[in-house]
Amino acid sequence: MSGTLSQSGGAHPSLRRTRAKQVIQGIVFISVQALVFFFSAGDFRWLRGWLYFGLYLTFTATLVVVMFRVNPELIGERGRVKSDTKGFDKVFIMIYAPMYFIIVAVAGLDVRYHWSLMPLSLAGGGVALFVAAGLLLAWASVANPFFETTVRIQKERGHCVIASGPYQYVRHPGYLGGVFMEMSIPIDSGFVGDVCACPLHGGTLHCTYTFGGPHAA
Repeated sequence: MSGTLSQSGGAHPSLRRTRAKQVIQGIVFISVQALVFFFSAGDFRWLRGWLYFGLYLTFTATLVVVMFRVNPELIGERGRVKSDTKGFDKVFIMIYAPMYFIIVAVAGLDVRYHWSLMPLSLAGGGVALFVAAGLLLAWASVANPFFETTVRIQKERGHCVIASGPYQYVRHPGYLGGVFMEMSIPIDSGFVGDVCACPLHGGTLHCTYTFGGPHAA
């Protein structure tokens, strides 16, 4: 399946506004994460913090550009929890979302109180893992026109099981990429404390992967 439901050139003005809103929300979200980290750290000069957020922002911006060109409707669909979202996924969202900020807060406190520090030589491996995870996530979002944030059957959009792209190799490549991306955070930031926090975050993705069925990302 091509993964393209409509072309961006013919987008309705309301859809364009929705996409713009989602882009702004993404920028604000990452900015708030960065502020939480640097205020927790008490030091805005921490280079490995800038490395991680630079990677994160670059990945997000690149993914948005790709989705605008290949799967434009999805930008409007993602970021909204629909009424028919599976009940278990609504619970996971309540657990999962705060962890984005808990992880960076723990990393910031690690900087402030010098709890731990991984060697800088490991940062290259963290970057490589982040990039690989980002490519898998991007591939999944391009191949799957139903790549929404939550688990639901999108009857109004003719939802069907995707068997092309990465889906021919793994059941939920989006979640798999997310788990690997979580694993890269402690290596990028260099903090052992996040080795404990990130698996909890990735674990909620694994639960959604397990219970989400064939229609999940």
